[in-house]
Amino acid sequence: MKIVEKGLFIPICCVCDQVRDDQQTSERPTGSGLEQWMPLRSFLRLYHVPHDAYRLTHTYCPRCMEHLGYDRKKSEPRKPLQEEIRRRIIS
Repeated sequence: MKIVEKGLFIPICCVCDQVRDDQQTSERPTGSGLEQWMPLRSFLRLYHVPHDAYRLTHTYCPRCMEHLGYDRKKSEPRKPLQEEIRRRIIS
């Protein structure tokens, strides 16, 4: 989340509409240190953000990236399941 020219940019997942909470504090630890994602309404209520004081910037949350077949560590798409099944049948 970044503040640019008095506007708050909130990263939102293009798939599931969850927003990333970059304001992780010791009062609200994430446990493993991973990104924390939550519904937009919950985020706005938690930080008391007025509805006209933010803009959304689109991204993908880790769960949706995995579901879509991307490995964050390798930054490349995984083989689709059908290709993997074909390879095993032919072998």
